Amino acid sequence: MGALPRALSASDGIHLSADTNHSLAVRPGGTVWAWGWNGNGQLGDDTITHRLQPVPVLGLTEVVAVSAGSAHSLVLLFDGTVRAWGGNESGQLGDGTTLHRLQSAPHAFPASPPDPSTSLPFPSSPGSRSAPSSRGAAACSLHPPRRAARTYRPTGDG
Repeated sequence: MGALPRALSASDGIHLSADTNHSLAVRPGGTVWAWGWNGNGQLGDDTITHRLQPVPVLGLTEVVAVSAGSAHSLVLLFDGTVRAWGGNESGQLGDGTTLHRLQSAPHAFPASPPDPSTSLPFPSSPGSRSAPSSRGAAACSLHPPRRAARTYRPTGDG
């Protein structure tokens, strides 16, 4: 497998998804490459080693869409199934456990082809929303956690 080019363009025919700490790319042919922070195994390379350059996600082919969550990753395969890996403390991998996964694992349910009017049937992590894009590909838009309201009280005599 060749290395992912440093400069990417639309003519490369790739799909990208990025979170604050890691990024995913689907290359032509359906392989997935990942880079960035890997503390929960979200890069899918069977390690928790952080990567400054793209590495292939193990065991994936025929991927049509990717979605990077805060500490986990999701892919949609050509056959309509969903695979997930990485952090799972809130059950966001959809496998019925809270165990982290260093490699992609199939979900317990079959995913239907994306319907643009509904959300995809995989769970989101707190603070994120996963939904199909206008082209039917999985997209994940993350929102910063809400902060507690601060109360300011005057001090002194005044």
